[in-house]
Amino acid sequence: MSSEKSGHVTLDEKLDETNWATWEPAITDVLLARELWDHVEGTAKKPNPSNAPDGSGAKKWDVKDAKARTQITLNISGDVKQITRGLRTSHEMWSALQSELAPKTLSNRGVI
Repeated sequence: MSSEKSGHVTLDEKLDETNWATWEPAITDVLLARELWDHVEGTAKKPNPSNAPDGSGAKKWDVKDAKARTQITLNISGDVKQITRGLRTSHEMWSALQSELAPKTLSNRGVI
């Protein structure tokens, strides 16, 4: 189960040091449904503000990335927030969380 408050989904279980395997697919579904996954995954590149006279493309990118960062932050425990402190984009946050908390297997370390 989860709840929705002010446009953000809060999962029943926040990410901690032990539950990446169950948290990651749940939050990925939320981010996909909210059309934020491309920011988290790093495939949405920030437009150059000088390409639009009003900078609207970059502003829209900033807003979507802020929504993705908020969605992640609302669903991680206090101890885990230390990992993301000071990171500027949702992609940086996701990469740091994944690096620190995803199970280390031979295949995801490039051994196999």
